[in-house]
Amino acid sequence: MISLNTRFLVEADMVRLQSHPILRKRNISLGSPGVPTSIAPSGMAFYTGDKFPRWQGDLFVGALAGQMLVRLRFDGEELVEEDHLLKDELGRIRDVRVGPDGLIYLLTDHGNGVLARLEPVEDEK
Repeated sequence: MISLNTRFLVEADMVRLQSHPILRKRNISLGSPGVPTSIAPSGMAFYTGDKFPRWQGDLFVGALAGQMLVRLRFDGEELVEEDHLLKDELGRIRDVRVGPDGLIYLLTDHGNGVLARLEPVEDEK
């Protein structure tokens, strides 16, 4: 089982969180300028489709804070790659789903709500 607590834990006791081994290993200081304490994760889904083969098995997380889609790649329980997509383009991403067609669908709370579909460009296939 993959534990996301090291990435997205919202903890009242910031001293305990700051001492977490993952944060110490990466020399990350919570509360430093430019380092958010949370992306306010919302919906998430592992990519299991066939339209984005390079993303097979990656975890996609909607972010309310930062207004982006976060792509995470794991090797076992270790986070090995992170990518921030669509930053400030769609608003707060509320939910992420992989459709039966292999495309990625996002639901935002922008305006009256937006349902967005991510499709690969030709050279992504």
